Amino acid sequence: MAIDPGPPERSGVTDLTAVLDLLQKPKLMELYVALHDESATIPDVLPQLGLGKTAAYEYCDRLEAAGLVTAVGTESNSTVYEARDFSMTIRIESEEITVTPSLARVLAERSENPEIDRFVDQYGVEALAEFVPLARQYAEGAATHRSIAERLGVSRAAAFEMLGEVLDILDITPEAAHSEPGDLSDEEAATVVEDARPSE
Repeated sequence: MAIDPGPPERSGVTDLTAVLDLLQKPKLMELYVALHDESATIPDVLPQLGLGKTAAYEYCDRLEAAGLVTAVGTESNSTVYEARDFSMTIRIESEEITVTPSLARVLAERSENPEIDRFVDQYGVEALAEFVPLARQYAEGAATHRSIAERLGVSRAAAFEMLGEVLDILDITPEAAHSEPGDLSDEEAATVVEDARPSE
């Protein structure tokens, strides 16, 4: 006779709208990122968020309902939270985009960052999804803006400009100088980027 193992354990997720909101609400993403970087209480992270206490707790409740953060203890009568990693794959016919915390963090800046907005308008979210891990490779010295541009089929100027934006948003400092025969110097690339900007 087979033994019934009972119902499977479930994550307790009750609301997925916060996952989608991460792509549009920078403050919600900032709270997620703060708790992803280090377990903390809401009072601990308030100074870096620029949010009121009530709004921060409401955002935290939303993230918890989506399973993106979880309570891990208490400290000075406040709950300690930590963020959980996630990925979400969106498939539209043959195209597939995987949303990770890093991609969501970059996309959350789109409304405030004209360079990201322009890149997505020109090349699409799928190109940005591929760009984010390549930016990490660039920071590690394993790729150049030229190789990224060629791989993604984007202009070298766009790749150069987006590297600065993405690395800044993700707070990543390149570990090595990037030189490759035929690559633009930083000054030449900056000139190309300036020339590529739409006229006011």
